[in-house]
Amino acid sequence: MKTYLGDGVYVEYTEQEIILTTGDGVNTTNKIYLDGYILASLLEFIKKVNSERAVITEAEVDKMRLAIDDNGWDN
Repeated sequence: MKTYLGDGVYVEYTEQEIILTTGDGVNTTNKIYLDGYILASLLEFIKKVNSERAVITEAEVDKMRLAIDDNGWDN
């Protein structure tokens, strides 16, 4: 199931990855596949940015990392 995030960005997931797409709701123009390794890297980036700007709490980032591990996405 696709979920609209905003600004033409949608997200969906499979058992192996999260897929970000851009488009107009009918036509997809781009796809980005986020497997466990990429998700972990993204979370590390969020932690880095967070230390500078306090976007989300470190506990929230840790919860996301645990969800990745629990879902077997930590390839």
